[in-house]
Amino acid sequence: MGRAIIPVGTDVGAATLLKIGGNSMILGMVEIVAEALVFAEKSGMGREHMDEFIQLMFPGSPFAAYSKRMMSGDYAPVPPARPGFQVDLARKDCRHAIDLARDCGARLEVVEVMDRHLKTAKEIGGENMDISTTYGTLRKEAGLKFSDTID
Repeated sequence: MGRAIIPVGTDVGAATLLKIGGNSMILGMVEIVAEALVFAEKSGMGREHMDEFIQLMFPGSPFAAYSKRMMSGDYAPVPPARPGFQVDLARKDCRHAIDLARDCGARLEVVEVMDRHLKTAKEIGGENMDISTTYGTLRKEAGLKFSDTID
C-alpha cells in the first residue's frame, strides 16, 4: 500500500526510520491543522474561513482531509462509529519516533507536543478517539468544548 518504492540501502533498519520519519510528518501536520482551526475560532475570524483556506491551499491533501474531519466532529466519534486512526496507535508511533530521535541525538518537539495532546484527549474522551482528537484537546485548552458530545 504505497505510491512508490524508495530504496534506502541494504540496512533494513533504514526502512523503519523512513516510516517513522514519515509518520512524524503526519503527526505534525495533524497538530498544526488543529492549532490553526482553534486559533481561527478563538481569534474571531472563524474556523470555517481557515478550513476554506486549507481546502484551497492543499486540495485533496491530508491537510484538507484532517481539517474536514476536525470540522465535522469525526475526531471524537460516538460509538459504534470508529476512529480513522486510533489515539493509542498514534501514541505508539509518537513514542517510537521520540525514542529513535533521542537515540540518534535529535529531538522531535512537535511529536512530543502531539503525544501530550493525544494523551489528554484519551483521558477526556476514552479509547475511541481519532488521531485528529488533538483538535479537541486544543479546543479544551482554549476554553472551548472538547467536542459537541464531550465537554
